[in-house]
Amino acid sequence: VVEEKTYSLGDRVWIDDNKDGIQTEGEKGLAGVTVKLTGEGVEKTTTTDADGNYKFEGLKNGDYKVTFETPEGYKVTDTNIGDDDEKDSDGLEVTATIKDKDNMSVDLGLVVKATETPWTPLEPSKPVEEKGSFQEHHIYITKDENGKV
Repeated sequence: VVEEKTYSLGDRVWIDDNKDGIQTEGEKGLAGVTVKLTGEGVEKTTTTDADGNYKFEGLKNGDYKVTFETPEGYKVTDTNIGDDDEKDSDGLEVTATIKDKDNMSVDLGLVVKATETPWTPLEPSKPVEEKGSFQEHHIYITKDENGKV
């Protein structure tokens, strides 16, 4: 009996500090992100390690769907930027193919969400007018030592 060869699928979840959608030197991985893999009769879940890396092993040739959960306080950076699939962010849901070799290019770039402070517009104050009242306004004009305004 010939056993079918198996392969690995994975890569990294990273923080896109410069928000360009491409992994660049020094951008850190994000630990603890849940990653799910389905397809070809397989359902697996893992979490990223301290460096943001993850890997699914023992996979046969075929098409798989990789789904990343977005951690609290983050959002997905721009996806599929540039020509290097191993360096760009692929997005929250990715269809990945294994064909006679490992596929270690399914990654996700995240950026920190900007915090939004709720605000309430102020109502302009309205002068209180009573019948027969007069509102006084003062205008001051200042001149310099040469008499110019």
